[in-house]
Amino acid sequence: MNDNTKEQLRRFVERIEDHEAEKAQASENIKAAYSDAAAAGFDKKALRQVMKRRRADMHKSTLLRAETDRYMRAIATFDETELGQWAKDWQAQQRAAESVAEPKSYAEAAAKGPRRERSDLN
Repeated sequence: MNDNTKEQLRRFVERIEDHEAEKAQASENIKAAYSDAAAAGFDKKALRQVMKRRRADMHKSTLLRAETDRYMRAIATFDETELGQWAKDWQAQQRAAESVAEPKSYAEAAAKGPRRERSDLN
């Protein structure tokens, strides 16, 4: 190996080590949060199930949104119709809503709190 290759390899190894350390710290933080919840009287096992369901719901929600968007784009191709115009207006509203700081990760979404469905609001 030449010096440049050795240096590049060293940087990759250090970068991986840094990420491993961050992962270990995140794992410890999660364990501490579960312990804090248990100390406050919450069941850790039930809390783990809640977290599992939220991750699954978020994944389903993302897939559903993508499929809905695909349908809306298809409808918008009929822009000369009332339905097509509605679809275009809807897409514009969605783009405007997405530009308002949508969470970049699950952690940010979780920090914002649970998503409310229409049925939850009634």
